[in-house]
Amino acid sequence: MLLVKEIVTINIFQLKTEPFLYKILSFRAMMKLTDKINWLTANYQYMKGQFNMTQLVTYLDDIKEGVQFRSDSYLMSEERIIEFAKQFDPQPFHTDPVAAKDTIFKRLVASGWHTLAVNMKMLVETLPLTPGAMMGAGADVKWVRPVYPGERIYSIFTMKEIKRSKTKPQQGICLMEAKVYNQDDELVTEIMHRAFGYFKAEA
Repeated sequence: MLLVKEIVTINIFQLKTEPFLYKILSFRAMMKLTDKINWLTANYQYMKGQFNMTQLVTYLDDIKEGVQFRSDSYLMSEERIIEFAKQFDPQPFHTDPVAAKDTIFKRLVASGWHTLAVNMKMLVETLPLTPGAMMGAGADVKWVRPVYPGERIYSIFTMKEIKRSKTKPQQGICLMEAKVYNQDDELVTEIMHRAFGYFKAEA
């Protein structure tokens, strides 16, 4: 069994271009393997320096500013884009590929709310949080570029700030930055999540 330290030293370019690997791995399997190696690479520094990923974050003391996490990727298929938009954002450039041609986008695009919902799914599945450890307290959002059908997006989360309450020292607010990228590493969305949580003890 490979150790994480060994896995993250694999050269991704070599992995993708070795002919014998293409013979034993399907394209889908290769994409999953590449995503997992990228995830391990992004998280290895945190695992090495602070705690292993089997330890859950229960208190704000358990996580430090500057820590980063990378999610797995998610395919924004045309079917998913239309299904989400019909329920929650029924505008023609999100629901109808033909009608979308006569809009500012000239083609079907994902709802920004869809991208945010996927980012929330990624946050929950990527961060090692005890259920209920942190509760949402708001967010600031920037939609940078459209997400088109067939694009595969992923998120990088960075703990930017952890602040203890002056009036209730055992409580605090943290700011978690999320940057969402497509398969070409182009930034599509920026979110600053604010969350409420507790410290183990008063300062």
